[in-house]
Amino acid sequence: MGKRSPRHLCAISSRRRRARGSTRTVATPKPCTSSNCPSAAVLAALLDGRVAAATLSNPYFGNVAATGKVRLLSRPEDAIAKRFMITAWFATETYIEKNRDPLTRFVQTIQQAATYTNAHHAETVPVTAPFWGLEPAVLAGMTRAFVGPVVDPKDIQPVIDAAVKYGIIDKPMDAQLMISSVALRAR
Repeated sequence: MGKRSPRHLCAISSRRRRARGSTRTVATPKPCTSSNCPSAAVLAALLDGRVAAATLSNPYFGNVAATGKVRLLSRPEDAIAKRFMITAWFATETYIEKNRDPLTRFVQTIQQAATYTNAHHAETVPVTAPFWGLEPAVLAGMTRAFVGPVVDPKDIQPVIDAAVKYGIIDKPMDAQLMISSVALRAR
């Protein structure tokens, strides 16, 4: 199984799946061990038999799946929640206070872009495919991620809770307290 680090999101979801009894997701003639395989090298590693399974996200998964040589085994992130935030922008309170106006415009721009891209997948393919180095047809066939137009603590809390439960972070925290008033007011 390819993984990034013991504190990576996939490590959290794997621990949660094992805790729920999902320990045997693939049968192999050899014991499975973890390795650090770059996403771009996963297809070759799978085909050569150097790994039995790997955790990939798009666009890497879409590109590998498009070959028809591999199949989806599971969605490990579903062990955390059906929907949760993976990426966010962070800043210190001091920076936010000193840059409130440009940050408000930034948040509004991100919200507008999210609203547009969520509703116009086909129109984004010609722009996005070259960025990822993908054939447009491969990108068009991928399941596209929903981009949250607003920051919602309900999308953050499941990751915090799983990280605490499996020792990735030391203590629980309230996701609401992590969200700046700039993000909340820009809605």
